[in-house]
Amino acid sequence: MAPGVGKTYAMLQEARELKAKGVDVVVGLVETHGRKETAALLQGLEVLPRKPVVYKGITLLELDLEALLRRRPLVALVDELAHTNPPGLPHEKRYQDVLALTRAGIHVYTTLNVQHLETVAYLVERITGIRVRETVPDWVVVEADEVVLVDLPPEDLRARLAEGKVYPPEKVAEALKGFFTLENLKALRELALAEVSGLAAGRPAPLGPVLVYGDSERVFLRAARVAERFGEPLYLLTETAPEGLLKLAHAHRAKVKVLGPLRPPERLLALEAYARRLAPGLVVLPLGPLAEEATGRLPQTLLLVPPEGISPGPQAKRLGFPLCRSLPAP
Repeated sequence: MAPGVGKTYAMLQEARELKAKGVDVVVGLVETHGRKETAALLQGLEVLPRKPVVYKGITLLELDLEALLRRRPLVALVDELAHTNPPGLPHEKRYQDVLALTRAGIHVYTTLNVQHLETVAYLVERITGIRVRETVPDWVVVEADEVVLVDLPPEDLRARLAEGKVYPPEKVAEALKGFFTLENLKALRELALAEVSGLAAGRPAPLGPVLVYGDSERVFLRAARVAERFGEPLYLLTETAPEGLLKLAHAHRAKVKVLGPLRPPERLLALEAYARRLAPGLVVLPLGPLAEEATGRLPQTLLLVPPEGISPGPQAKRLGFPLCRSLPAP
């Protein structure tokens, strides 16, 4: 759900139970954050030495992916799935390390806070005012064999924080007034419950390919969220192909068509032509003139998403139609 609820503690408890049953378990990387109760659970487990990496004059201790692949346990523990690796390691992101382990036949236990899901991060920023910089594509979690929600009532988490069980004493007051307000934690808990409920419900009825148009990362992530929940392929039409958008498209395995700069009348024609060829089940568009023109012209279900910096209320009211027409519930 959030930092401090006990994700790493629960993962280590599970690892100890597996070891007691004779399962070959190795701790690839676990962050105790100075919590004595968590560190105590490492006793008796095989812990792989970390790999020192010098970055900006500081020595960081990171996951030694090559050593873990050579050791090849049945189960590996790799904490903090959303972590960004420093330069010099095989992959940019830790979730890519985890994927390499699973491709090698190693079962991986890992941890993730709900705000680090890529399609949830911008919602969390709107709720908390804090930008989430490290994210994981939703499909990585969707493809997991099992997802376990480690839940803790917001009041209890704030109490743990006040007792110094989450952050050092000098950071407690700032955390309680910032990210860890009661309102923020309640919202994060609801998001976490919704995510796990959606995964537990299984994959819904087929929707058809999802086609998204535009250069907005927020609009793309909304389309990716739907595509991954329905298990459908994702297609992106973009005019300017911003670098950040292309990185997201690659991470979410979307097929990309770069159209180049178009005049307003040409955009709808390009969208219609591609939609005829692809026959998508859903077309995702940013709120604006193109969405207004496409309504009534495209036979597909439309999902209209406010791009960055635009509030959905006034514009949706002016357009005179809902943000989504008959989209099946995931």
